[in-house]
Amino acid sequence: MTSAKEFIAVFYEQLRRYFILHWLLSNIFGWSIGLFVGSVMAGIVFKVFGNLIGVLIGLPLAGAVAGAVVGAAQSKSLTGLSTQFDDERRWVTFSALGGAVGALPVFLTMFVLVIGKLGLVVIGGVFGLCFGWMQSSALSNNSGKPVIIWIVANIIGSGLCSFFSINGLPFALPVFCSLGPVLFGLITGFALLTLIRNSEI
Repeated sequence: MTSAKEFIAVFYEQLRRYFILHWLLSNIFGWSIGLFVGSVMAGIVFKVFGNLIGVLIGLPLAGAVAGAVVGAAQSKSLTGLSTQFDDERRWVTFSALGGAVGALPVFLTMFVLVIGKLGLVVIGGVFGLCFGWMQSSALSNNSGKPVIIWIVANIIGSGLCSFFSINGLPFALPVFCSLGPVLFGLITGFALLTLIRNSEI
């Protein structure tokens, strides 16, 4: 009979061998935890400073926290995948910047919700554009050029993630119970493998 310790060891080895599975789980838990912690921090800032300062400080702070948590989770999957990811702190830093930069444009595009649930795709896509653009700076091999495939993957992944995380959750279930982070993880994971296979990073 297999012990719990042996099962965990085998499971971890499978995660290391199968990048997509590891990346998928990293994004599911990274986004779920990051968005929760970021929302709590934004709520505290709003409560202490009020609405205007809450928007100007609280939203970028929440985005930075969420981005840092996601980046840290993602970096565990990226280790050993390419020499491009040897500097874990660089990936986390650009992820945090992407979250902070993406937070205000998302707030400014909230008016698109008047078109209904498809507005969630637009809002998610705007965040994905900012987040992916900043992360692409950690993928650019010092060329300074943005990695277009990565940005597009983040736009599509974030748009779908937003729609299926918010629109598809009955009974206020947590984000990780939704299809959103799964779609984000699959789309961005295959984009990364494509970039590595084509020697673009």
